[in-house]
Amino acid sequence: LDGVKLLLERDGTFVFETGYWPAIQSGMLIDTIEHEHIHYFAVEPLLGLFARHGLSLFHVEQVPTKGGSLRGYVGHAPKAQDATVAALRQLEEGLPSLAAWANHVEGHQAHVQACVVQKVRPGHRERWVGYGAAVGSTLQCYHFAFGAALVALWDDNASRHGLVSPGFHLPVVAPNSSPADRIVLLAWRYADRI
Repeated sequence: LDGVKLLLERDGTFVFETGYWPAIQSGMLIDTIEHEHIHYFAVEPLLGLFARHGLSLFHVEQVPTKGGSLRGYVGHAPKAQDATVAALRQLEEGLPSLAAWANHVEGHQAHVQACVVQKVRPGHRERWVGYGAAVGSTLQCYHFAFGAALVALWDDNASRHGLVSPGFHLPVVAPNSSPADRIVLLAWRYADRI
């Protein structure tokens, strides 16, 4: 941020976009929680962060990117905040605690396992595939404990074909190129398009 301050013209605006913690909670975006995403942002702490660097977060927007992101507009301090900042701060005050959200995630996990894992019976010949081979797919396979039940991952992206998933080593193939009795939609954000 010191570099942003140095490079930003006096009347300039720095625009950023990042994952938004309230969207992660409300949208159950647990497949975005991973080792490369070590920060989860909300307006209130961002206000303090920018202020410590002589900058002002003056406008914010919720955008649909990656299931729910925050787009922020920053200028040199002092710059007056508009109504969007107060509105999102108020929204953030009503968030459930992390412990309450973790309980909700566990309930979701039990539901998914009941839908997938408990239906794959040992010795049963039904072939299950996952649709989507992004990093979130691997997270879901492990978090919901159904990766071992899958025989392949289907993906529309030809550059992924011929690869295997981390850990479970599921082959990544074109949709419908391997037999499947059931499909687990891992790329759930693209459900309408799929």
